[in-house]
Amino acid sequence: PPGYFYQAYPEGGWLQTMPLVDGGPGQVRFLPSSDPELVPRFSNLIVSLGINGSGQETPFEAARIAVTGQDFNSLLPDGGNPNVGFLRDGARLLVVVVSDEDDCSETIRPPLVRYNSVDGQNYCVVHQDLLTPVGDYYTLFQSLPDGAGREREVLWAAIAPVSRTGKVAQGVPGTLADGTPIIQNIDCPTSAAPGYRHRAMASTFDPSLVNLSSICDTSYHQALVDVARLAAASQTLELDTNVSDPALLQITIVRSDGTTDVCTVANGGIRYEPGVDGGLPRVHFRSDAQVDCLRRASDTQVTVRQFCAG
Repeated sequence: PPGYFYQAYPEGGWLQTMPLVDGGPGQVRFLPSSDPELVPRFSNLIVSLGINGSGQETPFEAARIAVTGQDFNSLLPDGGNPNVGFLRDGARLLVVVVSDEDDCSETIRPPLVRYNSVDGQNYCVVHQDLLTPVGDYYTLFQSLPDGAGREREVLWAAIAPVSRTGKVAQGVPGTLADGTPIIQNIDCPTSAAPGYRHRAMASTFDPSLVNLSSICDTSYHQALVDVARLAAASQTLELDTNVSDPALLQITIVRSDGTTDVCTVANGGIRYEPGVDGGLPRVHFRSDAQVDCLRRASDTQVTVRQFCAG
């Protein structure tokens, strides 16, 4: 029925409280890197969450609500935002989605796509045209303010239902354990649906898809190593002087294999962001069909030049 999800899951978008190491209830909703019990407490959180959530997986929408504080179905008893304090001013944001189904997110209330007996488990695949476009979510995440008057740098990674070889999202007929027909992803037999939207979102952030891994991999070690490397390379660079014309900027990146990428505003490799309140400007590194200017942890050199207008 309309509004069902928001009645059944009033804490949608809330960060969950972190259990203590002994399994007891905790109070905080996020862990700082300085917490000496970070790893065991995070492990306890994963175990305590269980598997009894909504069958309609909406990681894009959950992340949007969590980081914007918008559209909470309910707040804390005192009327406060349950996620307050999570986004530090000036900090980068890394989102890692782990899912065995495709994203089924909408910003519309109540959602247009809901489980029904006709479409069965394939309801989100069949009605993808009614979901909020991936590009809309990408634009939203890329326009998050950083709390310090600038744009927040956002990184995205996913362990999702794509093929183990080639990271392809391609539907093939399959069945659940009870015989229910379902569309699965090719070369990912334990997934529930091909991750078309997961792949599209990962590709929009990084066309090389280094930020995408298969949920059907026997180990997530390499996936997590790739995520760590992704986080190690900032995609923004503060310049040490003001720029009269961003079109005159040229940034050269030397890769680990000795090749170079030349990045300019004109070829789409960088986007210029003016300084705020007398501060210095910075550039955002980008990747598109013309050039890949996303920085990698393995890069050996970055050179900034500002040419004079002739």
